[in-house]
Amino acid sequence: MPIESLEWREKIVRPVLDYEEFRDKINIIDPSKNCLGCKRAMASGIAGIFEENPKADLKDITVVIGPVEELNKHKLTDKIILFGNCTFPYKDKGLYVQGCPPRANMAKQAIKKIMEDK
Repeated sequence: MPIESLEWREKIVRPVLDYEEFRDKINIIDPSKNCLGCKRAMASGIAGIFEENPKADLKDITVVIGPVEELNKHKLTDKIILFGNCTFPYKDKGLYVQGCPPRANMAKQAIKKIMEDK
């Protein structure tokens, strides 16, 4: 198939691989900082939320990624997403998303769900 036949397709957008640019918009707890799968999935999920709604307010949401020894030592908000199997010990503290790693669409769905919860 000649490449010209693909011209009608949408521009391919590179995936968001890091959530550092979102740290001022959502509370992220990731003390181990070594789980790239969870980090990239969550980064894509957060980016997807802001792509749909650039003015989304996520400041009252905490996302926990990777193993955390003492969760209560960290600054937490009322709405907590525990993302990935490493957060299982705290599953009762918020919205637990299972997987190793969970998929990016699961991150976006979890953020949407917790935004809807009062």
